[in-house]
Amino acid sequence: MKIIQKINKISALYLWWYGIVFILVVADLKLGFLSEGLKNILARYPYQWDYELMFTILFFVWGIFLWKDFRLNKFSGYAFLTQGIVMVTLGIIRQNEIIHLFTDSILWIILGCLLLKQSKVQFYEK
Repeated sequence: MKIIQKINKISALYLWWYGIVFILVVADLKLGFLSEGLKNILARYPYQWDYELMFTILFFVWGIFLWKDFRLNKFSGYAFLTQGIVMVTLGIIRQNEIIHLFTDSILWIILGCLLLKQSKVQFYEK
């Protein structure tokens, strides 16, 4: 398996992680089984489930395309990098959410850089 395919699979899994988080947090709103510390890591409160559902569905579909290796590497790289930068910026503005936003942004930035680097390599190999 080529390195770009591996990065695509990791990126897809990362996008699908948000679906798991959504299910956990929504279930916790009803059942209350998550600890306070874990709640603060997984989500912002008050939780806006409708807003989060929109992104969860978008990330799920995007993950399918990455998993199936549809050549979205450059687009995904720029989108991931932009998402990471926006989250860091919001963390600076919203001081009470800086840890949550900063830790989430690290993987976005790493995967974005890897996808952009690999898409550049693929371009030159053609």
